[in-house]
Amino acid sequence: MLGSVQNITISNTGDVYRAICKVGGKLGNIYDGFEMPEDTIMCTKPSCVCAADVQLTKALPKHVDKVRIGHESRHSKKAIDDELESLLKDFKDEK
Repeated sequence: MLGSVQNITISNTGDVYRAICKVGGKLGNIYDGFEMPEDTIMCTKPSCVCAADVQLTKALPKHVDKVRIGHESRHSKKAIDDELESLLKDFKDEK
């Protein structure tokens, strides 16, 4: 199944991942920087065991064109990046 970036997970050390299960690897770190990927990935897990990851959109490769995610979303990448940057700034200012 394919998965996009609909949420991120930040570990206690600041490492950023696409999901709780960490499929797709580390995106970066909130202290060193990271970029939100626009591409979908193939999930390598046999099933979702985390309630947060279960809610993420998934589709078989032959049906991925039917899913409204990524650039077709009502939220632009720039708007999401701007909001994320603002949240990270607030987080760093609190420390």
